[in-house]
Amino acid sequence: MICVRPKQFKDRIKKWKLKKNIQPNEMMGMIRKQKEREAGEGKETAFNLRGRPVDQSKIERYKRDHGTDEDVVMGEEAARMFRCSFLGGQLV
Repeated sequence: MICVRPKQFKDRIKKWKLKKNIQPNEMMGMIRKQKEREAGEGKETAFNLRGRPVDQSKIERYKRDHGTDEDVVMGEEAARMFRCSFLGGQLV
């Protein structure tokens, strides 16, 4: 039997860049993309992040709790740091 210590698991998770929570730059990127699509195309957008769907209520709660400043949301930093691809009407 192989005996693995918690430190080994933590090191692997860090190496694989796995994260449980949505990072602030990722959330700002989703908000920015959502605003662009609502303004330009009038479409609703569904997001998947790291292979899992992001509930719209999480995005709304982030906006309410953190107060999304328009300049920050539409800024280049949020656009550059957000890693999502767009496939057939949904961000994946």
